[in-house]
Formats: sequence, structure tokens, C-alpha cells
Amino acid sequence: MAIDRDSNVYTIVFATIMVIIVGGLLAFIASSLKPLQKANTTNEKMQNILQAIGLEEMRELQRDEAGAIFNDYVKRRITINYKGEILSDKTTEDVIDPLDKLDAFNIDLRKEYTRFVKPIMNQNKGDDEAIKAALTASTDIHFPIFVCKNNGKTIYVLSASGKGLWDDIWGYIGLSSDLATINGTVFDHKQETAGLGSKINEAWFEDQFIGKIIAENGKFVPIEVKKPGNDLNNHQIDGISGATFTGVGVDEMLGRSMEVYYDFFKNNSEFSTVSNKKESHSSKSTGAVRLKADTNITMELLPFADNFDLFLLSYSDLEIGDSRSFILSGIKFSAGSANINKHSSTKTLEKIVEGLKTMVGAQVELSGHTDNAGEEEALLTLSKNRAEAVKTYLIENGVDETQITTEGYGASQPLASNDTQEGKDQNKRTEIKIIK
Repeated sequence: MAIDRDSNVYTIVFATIMVIIVGGLLAFIASSLKPLQKANTTNEKMQNILQAIGLEEMRELQRDEAGAIFNDYVKRRITINYKGEILSDKTTEDVIDPLDKLDAFNIDLRKEYTRFVKPIMNQNKGDDEAIKAALTASTDIHFPIFVCKNNGKTIYVLSASGKGLWDDIWGYIGLSSDLATINGTVFDHKQETAGLGSKINEAWFEDQFIGKIIAENGKFVPIEVKKPGNDLNNHQIDGISGATFTGVGVDEMLGRSMEVYYDFFKNNSEFSTVSNKKESHSSKSTGAVRLKADTNITMELLPFADNFDLFLLSYSDLEIGDSRSFILSGIKFSAGSANINKHSSTKTLEKIVEGLKTMVGAQVELSGHTDNAGEEEALLTLSKNRAEAVKTYLIENGVDETQITTEGYGASQPLASNDTQEGKDQNKRTEIKIIK
């Protein structure tokens, strides 16, 4: 019997068979790709955690490279709840088990925010105390901590998730061993506006957080994302023009999450001992200057005369790799030259020599800076020569030459406007960075 290819029955049977075949193929392909997709998701999370540590060499880390080095840096994985109670504490000896829902690596903050945090915030809108009480009472909200080590230095990578203008935003924040200073950040989003809110995952935005501080006088202070163009303090960064709602989202998720982490570290004896010891030495330091260089990296410069003695007292408490930077306002040079004015500079130079002799193995970076009066190449040369002149003095007075490096930045890193004489005088300076 011949098959009637023009009949409705034939068409329906043929279509059904094709749907089954194609559907089966798609299901097979999807099933085959699942392990690869899961591996990509895992490696991307590892990549983000490692990059949040804040190491320069991690900036170009590729996703498929992260898994091989993750345990080289991440030594502990801790999960806490809103009350600061430890729910899970794993080390590198504990393999990440995907079925262990309390392993810090398996905590899905985006899912928890959508299912548990957002409803609480919506139900108690405008009542901060009620929101905090409800969040504290929840058993479904977790906070992962990744304890990372590099050259003896400890960085705590923390997580946060919230909502931008259109959908989820999230981030990883690296906190220095003082448990207050941000060392690195990585942010991302689901579908913020292209060219506006989407810029939260660009380096120029993320790098603004480096050196910012989440505490003052022993109390938590949230990081604020401000409208661009304002004067900023140690707890504020510039927002993105045209992306106010995304900035508000970053503000909210960091404030809500980082307060939990800060309280945990402060109230947990394992961590608070180190933090309080460092705070007791540094609390008297005054006059810090915030330098925002062309690289968009913010760092802290301390006046040498007011802070060096305190630094010497706290040096033994620092971890390998910790550093402090000072403005050497007590070192003067003849106008337009690298000749040190010994009469006005000797006291500061001698104090540096004496201090370095007590800090065994410390590395020193000397840098020269100028105002903008002159040709760029000449200013770079002058600033470099001035740093070299200080280095020569230190070597001649017993400091090991291998401990010292020098750099000249010319006028590229001003502290103040060069439009006034006061600003020019402030920009003409020598800095010293001491690294344990």
C-alpha cells in the first residue's frame, strides 16, 4: 500500500517523529553541556574571589586558570549567619562538596537575596530596625568568608548581593588584615543599563574602593557611592554619571552585608585580637592624606613627623607584605635641584636610618614628586634624582642598598591643585613606603 504523503495523518505522524528526534537531540546536547556549564560557573566564581584579593597579578587571571590556583590562596572557607555564628568552617583539606549547602563556596547570595532578603525589606520598607530584626531572625541568610593568604599577608574576601536599577547586582570585597581597609573589589550585574550601570564591573569603578575604610573609632561606617564631583572622605567613592539607581544598589548591599562581617570580626576573639592590637597603635595617627592618582587607585599617605614613631611601635604586629606610606615633609632640596638641604633635612633622615635599622628585612620605596612648573621629562628626571639623593644618604649611613628602590613621578600624582602656590608647595614632596 502506497503512503499518501499529502494526507493530514502523514503530516502529523512525520511532525511528531521529528519533534521527538529533535527534542531528544536537544536534551542530549543540553545534558552533555551541563558539566561544562557547571565547571565554567565554578571557575568564574573562583576567578572573582581571587581577583577580589587585590593582587596586581590577578587582574589578568583567566576563568579557566582559577581552579588550578584557588587553594594556593584561599586557605579557609567560613560561613556565618546574620548573628555572626559560625555555621561551617572548611580548610584546603576539605574538598568543595557541591552537596554541602553550608560550605562557603556553595552559598548562593543572589538566590538568598531574591528569596529571603528582598521580601523582608519590602515588607518592612522604611523601618530599619524591623528589617534588621527580621534579617537576624532568619535562618535562611548566610554570609561566606574566604580567608586568603599571600606571602604571609591575610586578606578576607567577603560577598554581597543586592538589586540595581533593573536586576541583580553582586560583588566580592577583599578586606585587609586590619579588618577595616578594602584591598580589592569585583562587582558584576545581570542586566544594568549598557554604558551606565553596567560600568560597575569596570576597573576604574572597582579600584576606587581600594584603600577605603569601613570603620572609624571602632564603629562600622558604610561605604557611600556619591554623586560624581563631590569631595570624598575615607568612606566615599564617586558614583557613575547617569546610573544613580545602580549606585544606590551598590550602597545598600555593601552597607547591609559589610556591617554583619564587621561585627563578626569585632566580636570573634580569633579575629578581634589582631584587629584591636593594630587599632590601638594606629588610633593616634593623624593627618592622613588621600591620594587619588591617575591610575584611579586611592592610597593613604601619613605625615612622617606625626606617625613614624607609632609605626615603629606597631611594626612587629604587621604581617609580611603590610606597608605604610609617609610624606617626608622634613626633607628639603635646593630649588630646581636634587641637592639635599642638610641643615633642614638631617633630623628626618637620621630618624629614617635609625628606624630602618630596627626593622629587619624591611623594603623601602622612595619616590619623588614635583609641581607642574616645567617640561614633563625634566620634572620626571628631577623627581627621580631627588629620590636617588635620599637613597644615597641612607646607604651612606648604614642602610642596606638592596632594601631600597626609587621612582620619580614628576607632576603625575598631585595632592592638591597646581593653580595656587600652596598647592604647588604641597605637591613638591618626597614619599617613603616601608614594606614588611
